[in-house]
Amino acid sequence: MEDIIRNKLTVLESSLIEVVEGACNLTLTEIRSSSRRNHLVIARSILGYLLRSETGCTYYRAGEIIGRDHASVIKYVKDFKESVVWYKKYKDTYNLIEKYREEQYSDISLQMMNTQIFQIESQLEILKQKQSVLIKNH
Repeated sequence: MEDIIRNKLTVLESSLIEVVEGACNLTLTEIRSSSRRNHLVIARSILGYLLRSETGCTYYRAGEIIGRDHASVIKYVKDFKESVVWYKKYKDTYNLIEKYREEQYSDISLQMMNTQIFQIESQLEILKQKQSVLIKNH
């Protein structure tokens, strides 16, 4: 099942999953499991929040990835701010995930942004050329 899910992920979704897996020393299968063990519930909740807030995917899509329904993801997003302030284990796990992401992916993120900027600039140049041809032909 995990392979089926992983094959359908965007690059950003995949990188967020890898960060949570690495920081929490879990697999996606464990995160998606029906277990209600505290460390899994927290990791699942944070992953659901991150998928929604950072990739902009739908609640349904985020739920599909973490093996829950959209209502669970709505709850994760709604409760995030309060949990990260008042719930020490949640806050510690979130900080661990953010630290891991910073250590592991800061260079990769910069490379991805540079690649995207280059692609956008190239597309913009093509559009400018097409625009000038249309103006000349009009």
